[in-house]
Order: sequence, then C-alpha cells, then structure tokens
Amino acid sequence: MDIEYIKQYLRNCKKRRMFIIVSVSGGKDSTVLLDLAMKHFRDLIDYVIYIEIVGNTHSVNKEFVHFLADYYGLGERFVHIEGRSLCYGHRTYHDFWERILTHSELPTPLRRFCMMEFKVMPRNRFIRQYSLYRHVELIAVKKSDRPNRKVWYNQAIKKGRNNLNATIVTPLLEWND
Repeated sequence: MDIEYIKQYLRNCKKRRMFIIVSVSGGKDSTVLLDLAMKHFRDLIDYVIYIEIVGNTHSVNKEFVHFLADYYGLGERFVHIEGRSLCYGHRTYHDFWERILTHSELPTPLRRFCMMEFKVMPRNRFIRQYSLYRHVELIAVKKSDRPNRKVWYNQAIKKGRNNLNATIVTPLLEWND
C-alpha cells in the first residue's frame, strides 16, 4: 500500500473520531510495521498494543517489545495486554499451558484456538474497556503469509463474538521478506 494513501486514510478516520491502533508482537513483521507507523503516522496513532500469550511468550520477546516502546517514546500510548484464556465453565483465566492441560488439546492448523482465545478475545476486552468501538487497526499481515490469515483475522475481529466495529489496514501486504 502507498504510504501517502494510508496517511490520508488515517487522517480521514481521525476526522470521523475513530481511534488508530497499531498491533505489535515483537516479530520482524510487526517491528517493521511499528517503525513505519512511527516514521509516517506517529501523530495519528492512539495506541500501540502488544498482546502477550501468557505462559507461551519468551521473556526476551517481552523485553524487546518494551524496548521498542521506550525507543519510540510511546509512554501511555503503549498497552501491554496479558492474553489469557477465559474458561467459561469455571469463570477463571488460564495461561497457555494451563489451557492445554485443562482441555487436553493442542492447537493445530485447523483448530487455532490460541489465536482467538489468547489474542483476539483479550484485544476485544481492551477495546470494550476503553470504548474504542470505532477504530482502525494496523496489523502486520503480508500476502506471503498463509492466504487465509487476513480473511480469518478480519472475520474474528469484525464478526467475532464481540461484533466490534474495526477496520483493518495492512501496510505490509505487498512487502516481501
């Protein structure tokens, strides 16, 4: 996507009182996305969110993401969300390995519960908590990723259990590793 086009799009969203969120994971793609956002859209960004999968995220990854937040001077715009799985039967939260042991199942390509339970749902709880219902989210999805990833992510956010009004922007779509 063209940077100027994205910048103009985000400006128009801000005029319509929409929040702008950048999602980071600490991986190479989201690090590039954060750098791009800070260089070109810094004044438009409301939040940069990092969702840690509790029990399955290495401490070095967390330290790196916090380093990036400090490096870019994000301050209160940086939000570290601890992604835990909500066990509805017991009304308790589980970390990744507690979830595996409790339900005796591992994530597979056909059953990626970890994405929904540990990333999308904690993200949606954050959106509801701060009433950010009308927002744009910049994510690091590329065409070279699995073809259905962007489609699935859009469905999980837009038509998921929480029916949040989100627009997804993928500035790295055409980027090649």
